Amino acid sequence: MPDSAVGRALEPAPCLFSRVLCAVAFDHQSASALYNAVGIAAHGGELTVLTVRPEAASRGSEHSEIQASHEKALRDFVSQHIPADLSYGPRLHLHVAYGHPAEAILAAADRYHVDLIIMGTRGRGRVLEGVIGSVAHHVLREARTAVMIVPPFETELVALETSRPIFHVGRVLVPIDPLRENAEQLQVATRLRRISQQPLQLLCVRHDKEPQLQATQFEKLVQQHHLPVDTEAWPVSARTVAAGISESARSTEAGLIVMGLERQQKRMTPGSIAYEVIRHTDAVVLAVPRAEQDSAFLPVLV
Repeated sequence: MPDSAVGRALEPAPCLFSRVLCAVAFDHQSASALYNAVGIAAHGGELTVLTVRPEAASRGSEHSEIQASHEKALRDFVSQHIPADLSYGPRLHLHVAYGHPAEAILAAADRYHVDLIIMGTRGRGRVLEGVIGSVAHHVLREARTAVMIVPPFETELVALETSRPIFHVGRVLVPIDPLRENAEQLQVATRLRRISQQPLQLLCVRHDKEPQLQATQFEKLVQQHHLPVDTEAWPVSARTVAAGISESARSTEAGLIVMGLERQQKRMTPGSIAYEVIRHTDAVVLAVPRAEQDSAFLPVLV
C-alpha cells in the first residue's frame, strides 16, 4: 500500500518517541492503542498505523480490489479514532501488510526505523495467550526497539485535547536489576516521569531469602543515571520476578510499567518476564531493550 502522509499546521507538543508504529486490528483494543499512540508521537513525530491481513491467495484484478478494500478499511478506522480537530499531531503513514502478524509487525518496524511499537491486547490469562499472546510474545522476543502493550480495557495515558495532548500517566513503576542495569530503560522512565508529575518508583524484586537492594546501591544508581532526586526505591520479596512486579503494580495502582527487555537471559527467552506481567496486570507495559552499538533503533527522546 502506498504510504499516506497527512500534513497539518502544528503547535509545539511533547514527543516521547520520534517514530512510532501502532499495529491495529479494527477492534476496541486497537482503538485505545491508536489513541495513545497519537499523543506519544505528537508534534514532530511520525506515526505508522499498520494492519496485517492473511496472505491474499488471489492475484490480478481481484487481488487489487481486495487490497483496495483493506486500505479503505484502515483509512476509515484511523479517521474514526483520531480526532479531526487537533491543532497538532504526528505525520501519519498507513500501511497494510499480509502474512504472519508478528513477522509483519517486526518487518514494518525495520522498514520505518521506528523507536516504539504499540499494540493492544484482547484478553487476560488464558484468553490473552490463546488470542494474541503468541503475537505479543513473538514481538517482545524479537524486537530491537521498545514495545508498548496496552491492556484490554479503556486505557488512556493521554487526553487528546484540541490544542495539545494532556498526559495523565499516573505512577511509573520501573523494575530494575542492579546487576544488569539498562540505561535506555532508565532514560525512557525519566522522560515519562516529567509528564507523570509523580516520583519514579524503582522496584527491585528478590526471592524471599536473597538480600534486598542496599541504600548505597540505590544512591549510586540515582547518581550514575541522573535520575530525579525524588526517585523512590521499592524493595520487594516474591517467589518470581513477574509476580513481584504484578503485585506491586496493583498495590501502587501504577498506570505504566517501564521494564528492561534483555537480549540475553538465562533459562528464559527475551520478553518472558514482560509477557507474564502483561498477563497479570492492568497497567500499560513498556519494554525497553538495551541499545545495540551503532543501532538505528535507539529511542529518540525530544
